Amino acid sequence: MPGSPAPAGYPSIYAGCHWGNCSSGNGLPQQVSSFTNPQSHADFTTTGDGKWNASYDIWFNTKPSTNVVNDGEELMIWANRAGSPQPYGNKVDTVWLAGANWDVWYGPQSSVVDGVTITWNTVSYVRHEPVDSLTVNIKDFTNDSIARGYLRPSWYMTSVQAGFEPWVGGPGLGVKNFSYTPDGSASAGASTARR
Repeated sequence: MPGSPAPAGYPSIYAGCHWGNCSSGNGLPQQVSSFTNPQSHADFTTTGDGKWNASYDIWFNTKPSTNVVNDGEELMIWANRAGSPQPYGNKVDTVWLAGANWDVWYGPQSSVVDGVTITWNTVSYVRHEPVDSLTVNIKDFTNDSIARGYLRPSWYMTSVQAGFEPWVGGPGLGVKNFSYTPDGSASAGASTARR
């Protein structure tokens, strides 16, 4: 599959549930069809060295399960990057969302867990003008993904994560502030989720 080889990891902070570890008070998992105006804000500390992206990684599952491999969609939103890494899959379009131009990448992925093959869609939005501070109206991106046939309204958003995918380097990268709210009031401030 085109795109870069897998990154070294994804150090992040999150709201929701990740492998059964759940933060409280955020209403996740939440069915996509019931979204009002979920928002998240992140301030990143970046460096020009290395190869990395500063991104959101938002996960969707076909059921409201919290301790399984998500089998719906992985929605990535790249705010900034350094070097040559590209998202998983192929570039399929450019779209105007949230006041900016974004390249859209898509590719299906799969993993074998306990002898069962789990598949999911990976959809990445790469901002043309990099930023280190971003407020994301998540519904803008989910609506676009639904229109493309990658996401279904019946699926559940299980976690909203903000962090970095480093391929080379990493010192100096960090998330200074992170917040998530299901009702449109996310803003800069103290972190409100697990590290």
